[in-house]
Amino acid sequence: CSTGNGPLLSLWCRMSVRAEVPLYWRRAMGPPPLATTATSGTGALGAATTQILLGGDNDKLDDSAHAGVRLTFSTWLGAEQRYGLMFRYWNAGNQNDTYGFSSNQFPILARPFLSTGANPVQNTLQVGLPGDDVGNLSVTTESKLDGLELTLKRLIYQDRFTRVDWLYGYQHVSIDESLSIFSTTTDINPASINVGNSIAVRDTFRTANDFNGVAYGLMSSRQINCWKMETLVRLGLGNLRRKVNINGTTTTTSGTSQTASQGLLARNTNDHPLVDDTFVIVPEVGINFARQLRPGLDFNVGYNYLMVPKVAQASQQINSNLAVNLSDPLVGALDPSLNLSERNYWISSLGLGLQLRY
Repeated sequence: CSTGNGPLLSLWCRMSVRAEVPLYWRRAMGPPPLATTATSGTGALGAATTQILLGGDNDKLDDSAHAGVRLTFSTWLGAEQRYGLMFRYWNAGNQNDTYGFSSNQFPILARPFLSTGANPVQNTLQVGLPGDDVGNLSVTTESKLDGLELTLKRLIYQDRFTRVDWLYGYQHVSIDESLSIFSTTTDINPASINVGNSIAVRDTFRTANDFNGVAYGLMSSRQINCWKMETLVRLGLGNLRRKVNINGTTTTTSGTSQTASQGLLARNTNDHPLVDDTFVIVPEVGINFARQLRPGLDFNVGYNYLMVPKVAQASQQINSNLAVNLSDPLVGALDPSLNLSERNYWISSLGLGLQLRY
């Protein structure tokens, strides 16, 4: 690019593009116990013979690393490089997991819950029971993460090796999750009047979290020969919109099929949509090391950590005690109730990439 270019071409001529393929770690789902088995009995929680197959305090879902992408475009608003623009987009990828259990593998297979009628007691929805029922149980989870920033950089300090810029601009983060529990049970007891009948129960919990705000921070870089180190400290301030959607179905088949619009944990007491807004402060820190391969081309290794407070995760919208009131007519509490449950959500990444400077 020669001198005398127009404004748009000048921005293009000062452009740098960084492309990275990071490994992302996200805060895992931590649902209450969703599947149990037992050596005897029914698999109810609290029984000495019961073993939790999925969920509980020590069982975290979606906690593995997942490859994503991060793209950064930067340009200077003048040859003196006192002001600059930076656009960054990142996507942590879609993490989908399915956990399946069968009464062939676990003859006693159950979905536990706390029955909160007139006399609260630990109970189960039986999926498999030797001589009585056979069936399958599956839990499916999905997690989507992405974000973008549009930032103005302003030089506040520079010497021979070091540069420090003040950052301010727009920041967006999106966190979407879902958790679905599906079980089918068939009655095989020849003495039962319901032999051959089946029941299929599905509970689905979905959440969407969208942060939009302004971000302020500092970015510093230090160049030593062919090596360069960058550090980033930033705070985002703005609105977090949280959406919760819960629904369930129960289908019974006995010659003909009938479907009711509620399941076991998703019932008409908690299945109405919820939308909520709250103010949050989103901290972020990052560090990046670059090695110049040739003039204008760098190899990068970087780590980034971002935390979004008050996030509604899908697994946390399940009643922590698995409380369900199945009494008919209704006696006692309206369980499960819809109470927005929130917690801090962190995202960290370790990335490798290349940066090309025009």
